[in-house]
Amino acid sequence: MSSINQFNSVYININSPKPAGLVRDNTVQNEICDNKNVMQSKSERPNTFAQSVNFCNSSAFQIEDELILKYIKSLLNMPDSIEKFIEQLNTNTDCEALLNQKARIIVENMIDVALLSKFLNENSKSALQKIFTTISQALNCGLNDTAQLRQIMDILSSLSRITSNPDCNCVKELLLLYLPFDMYTPERIYTHDTLANAQETNAEPKLSILFETVNFSNFSCELEILNNLLYIKFNSINNFPFEKCRKITEFLLNKANIRCAIENVVKKENVNTNNNSKQNFKIVSSAKLPINMVLSAHLIIKTVFKIDKDFSST
Repeated sequence: MSSINQFNSVYININSPKPAGLVRDNTVQNEICDNKNVMQSKSERPNTFAQSVNFCNSSAFQIEDELILKYIKSLLNMPDSIEKFIEQLNTNTDCEALLNQKARIIVENMIDVALLSKFLNENSKSALQKIFTTISQALNCGLNDTAQLRQIMDILSSLSRITSNPDCNCVKELLLLYLPFDMYTPERIYTHDTLANAQETNAEPKLSILFETVNFSNFSCELEILNNLLYIKFNSINNFPFEKCRKITEFLLNKANIRCAIENVVKKENVNTNNNSKQNFKIVSSAKLPINMVLSAHLIIKTVFKIDKDFSST
């Protein structure tokens, strides 16, 4: 079962009998393939999602938001799930762009963040060339509204610019590709907090997530390996539903065969508890990270933001 389906399944069981608000599976693309859509029918669809775009019978390029990142990952020669991407990095197979990698990004289950950044940078440059060509073809076919294509170009340009910085911590950029599309706000595309992405030089691998939530203010979550166990420590405020978050996170990590221990330290000092208008997160990490730590961070971010979003609708 994919991580999205696992996430949705456990979230329904623990939190709500109503699945309507959950992220839909990628099979939704089958529902929008008709003669008037920008994608070809299922029987004619090529292997690569990005190659399936057809402009000549449409006045505008328009796909659902949840499919935009699927399109971007296709341009980047990256698979739909982060688990599959990590697997391909680990084996150097199936990923077209990995064939020319001189150094392994993953060695002994440790991800080299600098090499990952280089990989994303090279792929984003190639993807930008593809999107330039796509926009040109669209205009030649008489398509007047290329706003969504230019939005995709902005995201790829941001990825290329950020990962060109030698001091960049690209873990956030990787995770954003596998999170809901609404995390890509205009501010996220056009600005970059270099300080938040500075890498620590600790001997032991660590990863910290700095959350900005709508309902639970700002708080952090720290991940480290202790005695072959993934130790996860939240530092939240009183009203954060930690037990709900812990149950979902433990279930998902157990399903992924990741042994973990989770605790919460409630902030007692005077802090700014003002909430934010939008969700955001920052990553601070060591230069090399265990695979399970990155996969766990992905699931934790999805869980926290889903809880935050659902709290807003209650």
